[in-house]
Amino acid sequence: MLNVVFRHLLALLALLCLVPAPLRAACIVDPMHRAPPLLQNVEADPNRAIDTAQAQLTRTRVGDEAGWLWATIATAELLLDQPDAASQSAQKGLKLLGRNSASPSRSQLLIIAAQTVDTEEQARGGIADLAALRKGMHPGTADDICTLMAIGTLQHVIDTPETATRSITQAYRMSLAPGRERERAWTASLLAAVLRRAGDRQGAQALVDESIALARSTDQPITLSSSLYQRGLMRIDEKDYRGALTLLQEAAAISQRLQGPESAAYMKMGACEASLGLGDIDRAEKLCNEAAGPISRTQSARKIYWLQARVALARDRPKTALALLDRALVDADDIATSTIITDALETRARARARQGDMAGAYADLSAHLARVHTRYDSVLETQTARLRAQLKTDREQAKNAALENNIALANVRNHAQQRLILLLGSASAAILILVGALAWLSRRHQRRLKSLAETDALTGLPNRGAIERRASIGQDGLFTIALLDLDHFKAINDAHGHAAGDRALQIFAHVARATLRSGDVIGRWGGEEFLAIFPDTTPNQAEAILDRLRAELRMADHAISPGHHLNFSAGIGVVSPNDDRASAVIVAIDAALYLAKSMGRGRSVISSPGLAKEACASADHHIGGLPALTKSPRAGRGDACARD
Repeated sequence: MLNVVFRHLLALLALLCLVPAPLRAACIVDPMHRAPPLLQNVEADPNRAIDTAQAQLTRTRVGDEAGWLWATIATAELLLDQPDAASQSAQKGLKLLGRNSASPSRSQLLIIAAQTVDTEEQARGGIADLAALRKGMHPGTADDICTLMAIGTLQHVIDTPETATRSITQAYRMSLAPGRERERAWTASLLAAVLRRAGDRQGAQALVDESIALARSTDQPITLSSSLYQRGLMRIDEKDYRGALTLLQEAAAISQRLQGPESAAYMKMGACEASLGLGDIDRAEKLCNEAAGPISRTQSARKIYWLQARVALARDRPKTALALLDRALVDADDIATSTIITDALETRARARARQGDMAGAYADLSAHLARVHTRYDSVLETQTARLRAQLKTDREQAKNAALENNIALANVRNHAQQRLILLLGSASAAILILVGALAWLSRRHQRRLKSLAETDALTGLPNRGAIERRASIGQDGLFTIALLDLDHFKAINDAHGHAAGDRALQIFAHVARATLRSGDVIGRWGGEEFLAIFPDTTPNQAEAILDRLRAELRMADHAISPGHHLNFSAGIGVVSPNDDRASAVIVAIDAALYLAKSMGRGRSVISSPGLAKEACASADHHIGGLPALTKSPRAGRGDACARD
């Protein structure tokens, strides 16, 4: 039996700002294929399913049949965005069955209960329950995929993103098997949400487009609504407001019909934002007002207040806008990172400036700028210390610019009427200078942060400068480094184009991040080469980790071309605590890598004394007698042979 909806997995991720609240995720786990038709078809009409199940419970209060009825009610309540009610229904069903019950309905009740957690402790308990549940499942089945998705979501709740991403990615890979199109529709949507949060917009877009196409072809309307909503938000990020509005209106129509006004309110809120982008203030105001009632009772209340404030500013009602923005920014200091709070601060600065409160406008813009910095700092943790000094200087410059403009404003305070006209018309030269200067500084900071980022844009891994410094700094104790080179990479480019080559590098990076241990580091060295650092690890242990990475890569072959096998060769070396730097070891493992290539590829070679000479001799033998290491365009490779 195939699973039909996916509500609370993505709703839990919404708590972490990974995805918006209306995205639905709840699976039907039925290892013994005994779920009644009422549960199997719950997506078609959740309200009707609840009414029917409750009526049947008046006649059947015990046993497996009653367990399935409670599971039906809990699943339908998730679809209707009622997680508290779903949790209560699931607990009633579990209590009725008993902890040691062998009823197949217990699996579905457990997965609903696990997805409606409120605390980290409950999330850990849910992971344990679901892990035990998976032990009785056949790998790669719909039940296994569904349960693994739930585990990955709960892992995000307890702040283990690497493990969580690995679980969700594994679920997506399993859904690529023939006959798993329905499962792939919701695993693709969930993985897209994770990639979007990680900054991989291209990968997220491809996955959500895949989810939309599969949801249409497999007749999964709620999955379709959720993915359309997610794609609409991506279009807003891309400033394609007209395309976003079309997608969000379709999503709202489906949600209104199947789930009711509360779920549809999220889609209307997104459509309001798109309408603002188009400058259609009348439509934006209507959509925001329709969404405000349901949304104001949820964790997305800040966003609806912010959007309504933007409408009020467009209507030249700064006082109304300020009242709404104050509600959006309640307890903002207690929330370290929030895109909505960051945007609301910038909007409130404009509203205050329009009312003549230049000091307040400057304070809000400063807070806005600080939050922009914090957002980048969360991605670039290793650069925080270096950026602080420069950011402090820039903030002082911003403060001086603001003071100069305040002095200029003081010269015209005696002309109250003239100042009022200028402020109401948003054309005050002083405001333009102030806001323009601060906006310029904000853009300048963002450009500097991006230029200082030590992340490879294609793969998302640390770039050469970052990984080289990490290796040169060294570790407390023994550590091993390995230089990896994708095999036959030129053949991929020649046969399938550079886009396929880029995709191969991205697949390798994603699989490497998911496979390597939490303390290991891997970065892009250049081209198709990668450098990995393994702290407190012997070369033999590192070789075993790389073997496991090769095995994981085989599961990703489909993403390039049918039957193609991604593989790599590697040179491995150890850096002892007495080594001042790792550059000499990198030269040695470079030679080991060449030896691995000359031995047939797809293997790892551990560096040893004299290996560089052996690698050169082997390369001479395999490349028509030419000194391959000396002639190679890779940096440092000529020195490796020249010294030997």
